[in-house]
Amino acid sequence: MQREEAVRHMTDIMAFTGKRLPDDVRAKIEELAKQEEEPLAKAIYQTMERNQELALKLNRPSCQDTGALQFFIKCGTAFPYMAELPDLLREAVVQ
Repeated sequence: MQREEAVRHMTDIMAFTGKRLPDDVRAKIEELAKQEEEPLAKAIYQTMERNQELALKLNRPSCQDTGALQFFIKCGTAFPYMAELPDLLREAVVQ
């Protein structure tokens, strides 16, 4: 894979992660929602699920609390796309 193609691929992946929570997080939210008995808390869980559905359907970022996308990236100093990360993440948010 050429460098430009690899950066584009990583950008697409980062854009997707802004629209969908990881599977383990979604599973935990679903588990907790099933256990919840308080009406307000149930409504909040339903809203979170609806936000996830709409983010994918409308191709928009999903944020559950702050209204801003946040990326937490761990990579070594030899990561080959380190210099591209700032622009790559901006493009992922635009996508």
